[in-house]
Amino acid sequence: MARLPYVQPDDLPEPARSVLAGYRVNLFEALANAPDAMVHLHGLGMWIREAQSLPSRLRELAILQVGASARSPYEFSHHVRIGMAHGLLPADVRAVTDPGGPERSGLSALEQAGLAAAAELTVEGTITPTTWTALADELDERQLVELVVTIAFYNAVVRMLAALEVDLEPEHQALLAEFPLPG
Repeated sequence: MARLPYVQPDDLPEPARSVLAGYRVNLFEALANAPDAMVHLHGLGMWIREAQSLPSRLRELAILQVGASARSPYEFSHHVRIGMAHGLLPADVRAVTDPGGPERSGLSALEQAGLAAAAELTVEGTITPTTWTALADELDERQLVELVVTIAFYNAVVRMLAALEVDLEPEHQALLAEFPLPG
């Protein structure tokens, strides 16, 4: 059970009302207890999902890896759905949850490095020189920063979800049954 009440759009001033009306998910309804924070976090999240130059597959794989590495059912299941809307296949999702599985070999070298970077930054707080070099071989400086910002932002999100004990919506439970988190 969430630690804070879920706020409804009618209880908010603009622009928070519009943001929440467009994103009726428990995370935003919990964050709406601090409407300005919710609006600004939403803005950065939308830039990550819609305006950066990273390939969408790489972005979504990295976000899924953050969710899996942090063992965040909420973040992981939400981005299974979002990732598939951006072209990820079930095998791609399984590559995230089973690093030693055959699906991993179907990913490009860049995608594998992106997964490594997301796991390393989430678990260790840094990206190893080997992983950084693999990324820098394929991405320009702007994209390197965008990838780091994406991974760091979603690390913040998984920690907000955990601290606020945001409930997973029932419609996302089935995705966890199909794509269980590791360990």
